[in-house]
This record gives sequence, structure tokens and C-alpha cells, in this order.
Amino acid sequence: MKRQQIRKRTLQLGLLLILLLTGMSCQQAMANNETFYVATNGSDANPGTEAAPWRTIQHAANTMGPGDTALIRGGIYEEAVTINVSGSENNVITFQSYPGETAVLDGTPFSSPDGDIGLQIVNQSYVTIQGLEIRNYKTTIPNAVPMG
Repeated sequence: MKRQQIRKRTLQLGLLLILLLTGMSCQQAMANNETFYVATNGSDANPGTEAAPWRTIQHAANTMGPGDTALIRGGIYEEAVTINVSGSENNVITFQSYPGETAVLDGTPFSSPDGDIGLQIVNQSYVTIQGLEIRNYKTTIPNAVPMG
């Protein structure tokens, strides 16, 4: 009788372990971990590949999900960017300059007295910004730097 209980318990634990491992791999599979490309000569109608990049960083922000990376080619991007998606602990969303190049997020054409332009990440987490130069965003709020 004890052997049957031990076998039953072992089988239950084995099945539980299989379910846990399967659940983890399904969660990891949900993250695409894709690399997308943005370039000043791209188009947001493109698929975001290296050969056919997107035009705007905002389009990348609107399209990407956990685990994805946007490699942004060198050049000046005159836009305000709001990131409305979070990554996760194991699937960070990354926006970075293309290796060996510097992407510049430039606010010269914008004017916002309350400073609500620039690069905004509001109530999101696990988002990395790397190697971008952010410049020329202005506000009338004393001692404030409108970067988001």
C-alpha cells in the first residue's frame, strides 16, 4: 500500500514539474525577441527590417513588445516619443543606436510650455534606452528638462 502511495505521489510531482516547465517555456515563447530597424530614410509602412527600416522611433515604440530591440540608425529624428509598453524581467524592450552610429532625438521643431514632449516612459518598466542623444527639448518650467 505504501508503494502505491509513493508511486502516486511521484507521478503527481512529475506531472506538476512538467506543467511548470511547459508554462515557463510558453511564457518565454510569447516574447518574440525580434530586432527591428529605424532609419531616417525608412518608411513606417516597411516591415522594420535592416533592408526596409521604419522611419520613426515612435512607430517602433508602437509596434514592439517584450524582448524586442530597435536598432536606430545614425541621423536626426525630430519627433516626440512616448513608450506605452513594458518589457519583463527576462524580456527587456531596448531602444539603442545602431552599433558605431549615433541616433539623435531632436526637439528643435517642438514647443511645449509644460514639458510633455521628448522621450516619455510613463508607468512602464523594463525599457532600456541606450546610446541615443536627446537634445533641444524646451519648457518654460524653471529648472526642468523635458525628457519624459
